[in-house]
Amino acid sequence: YSQRDTAINGSYFINLNAKLTGGAVAFKGEIQAMIENSGFLNTRAEKNGGAIYSDLKEGNYTLLLDNVTIINSTGDFGGAVCHLGGKLLIVNSMLAKNTAKYDGGAVYVSNANILLENTEIIGNKINMPELFNGGGLYIDYSESAVINNNTFENNMKNAIYLYDSDFEIMKILKDKKAVVLLNKSDLDVVTSKEEVEKHLDKTIIAISAKENTGITELEDKIKEMFFHGEVSFNDEIYITNIRQKNSLQD
Repeated sequence: YSQRDTAINGSYFINLNAKLTGGAVAFKGEIQAMIENSGFLNTRAEKNGGAIYSDLKEGNYTLLLDNVTIINSTGDFGGAVCHLGGKLLIVNSMLAKNTAKYDGGAVYVSNANILLENTEIIGNKINMPELFNGGGLYIDYSESAVINNNTFENNMKNAIYLYDSDFEIMKILKDKKAVVLLNKSDLDVVTSKEEVEKHLDKTIIAISAKENTGITELEDKIKEMFFHGEVSFNDEIYITNIRQKNSLQD
């Protein structure tokens, strides 16, 4: 473990094995850690974090991966990266063909905020998809998860799996005027309508653009809220992510 502020730049970690956590590098404590312009190939941890493991104190302590490539790494939780506490920032990177025995084929994050941006998550998997989740990314109890302008391809069993993070969002919505959408209802359900109803007294609509269901119900609910003065109308348009913005500009 590194237990002090650490910066790694222009380095390559190849064919490494750790008997515990962090196949190549590991960080712990009240620190800032940065890995830039570096690569990990064929690294393995007997426990968690096939290439990188970090266990940071809650708050502004951060692990940053910028222009980092991780290929063919394996671990129990987090085939490439296992991150606990603080913040995890992954930008301009590629994580491919990594494998977790349990959750998080590429990345496992727990009790931490995460930013994933301009990154390719390709061909990652979990060994027991019938029991575990997050072939690409597994997020467990994150107050802030920003997933922006990334590519997810061929991750098994699912690209992104959120556990308990949904319930943190529900806490925020509890006293707000809101309609809850269970998006992509044509796919396997992660959080059921019944589970949401336990936490929120809101209108819940299952919606699928592919099957053209729920759209009319949503339109009717918005009209109802407008005519009852619960929401107002203006000329502003709010676009929620860069991918949508780019699509509208094309």
